[in-house]
Amino acid sequence: MRRNLFLILTVMLLSGCGNPDLGKVSGLVTFDGQPLAGASVTFTPTDPTGVLGVAITDENGKYVMFSPMEKKHHARGVLAGNYTVTVSKKEIPLDPDQTLYNQGQITYDELMARQSRRTFGAAIKSLIPIRYDDSTTSGLTAEVQAQTDNVINFDLTSK
Repeated sequence: MRRNLFLILTVMLLSGCGNPDLGKVSGLVTFDGQPLAGASVTFTPTDPTGVLGVAITDENGKYVMFSPMEKKHHARGVLAGNYTVTVSKKEIPLDPDQTLYNQGQITYDELMARQSRRTFGAAIKSLIPIRYDDSTTSGLTAEVQAQTDNVINFDLTSK
């Protein structure tokens, strides 16, 4: 009996159920009415002692929030409270020299020589308005309730 109780409590703690202040968070992110796949969603707590929550949207624009609760473990959800929210989706251009090297058209030495002659910092392009990537301009907020499945959707627009 004691062994079974110990196992149940261990499973609850490892799954995040042991934290009464934790709320599970999921939702849908759309951009101009279409699911936004591959976007980064960040919940930043308004309470300075809070913990950040992060997620990446899947191909259907759905996300499940995670937060680092301990050094080696991540919890599904975030602590109850109020959050400012940012969403970003970036495109990093491919290095044409790297592509040539990958295709076997130039040697490694030639790749290194070409890269050493060039300034780095390829232009990273935001695929949605940059305002959504800044907590002071996104206009996005969330309130998370403890011990609840919080479904929080974000409808972003190009306007």
